Amino acid sequence: EEMYKAKFAPAAAEELARQMASERKDPVELFLDDVRELNISSQEKKNLEVLVEQLQESFSPAHVSQTTEDINNQFKRLVEEKQISPQNKEILEKKVEFLAKLEEKTVKAKLTSPLMKEIEDVDDINNEQKEMLKNRIEEMASEDNPEGMEVKYEELISTINDLKPSQELDKEKEAAETVTSDWVLEIVPANILCYAGEVTSLKVLGIYEGTIIHDLTSEVLWESKNENVAIVYENGMLISSAAGKTGIKATWLENISVEVDCIVMPKIPDEEIEWLNKSLPRGLRY
Repeated sequence: EEMYKAKFAPAAAEELARQMASERKDPVELFLDDVRELNISSQEKKNLEVLVEQLQESFSPAHVSQTTEDINNQFKRLVEEKQISPQNKEILEKKVEFLAKLEEKTVKAKLTSPLMKEIEDVDDINNEQKEMLKNRIEEMASEDNPEGMEVKYEELISTINDLKPSQELDKEKEAAETVTSDWVLEIVPANILCYAGEVTSLKVLGIYEGTIIHDLTSEVLWESKNENVAIVYENGMLISSAAGKTGIKATWLENISVEVDCIVMPKIPDEEIEWLNKSLPRGLRY
């Protein structure tokens, strides 16, 4: 609200507030309404809508700045092509600037809030150390290079953990183990019996506290103890290749696992199947 008043004066800010309340729309939707009302082609409108979506999905202050510049360049080109007036361009640029300020504030909050809370929760460091860490967080939030920002984030997490008392880390580890101990995994089917060359679909069910069931098939790490007998892929598809026995193991969150036996029988030759079909009643044939 304060940023908007600085740009448009109190009367305009109050008008925007009334409009947002009456139409139940946020500033982005109101801006997109303005774009849709422009006398330009539908493709130009779509291009601007895509850029505004990118602005909302910004991952760093630098990305906010770059996207804002891209939007304003679009307005500049539309003026040069006489599709919008210079007056319209100036109004739209002010609104984009307002949206960019809001988004930059949001991005910084997403980056810094969790770390700020981490620092406040560490009891065994003095206020000077906390201020030092907070300043480093602010530097990280204004980092222009996203990769550099990620490195700084990891460094800060490491620094905070180093400052935590060892007993506090032990409590966190114990709490995590308590949560995961409430889960039990089951592979379906529990007994795998197939012929060489067959494909079998496996599932992993996660059972929480004995009642709540989740399908974790795509989230576990699959492993075959003997890949010469059978191989299992990340989607639970098991392909048997040779007769024998192997163990099929599924691991979730690194410390919860389940293992079942898989028995692969030799493939029956086609001539034997033909002979069996001739000797068996129609309902029992292969």
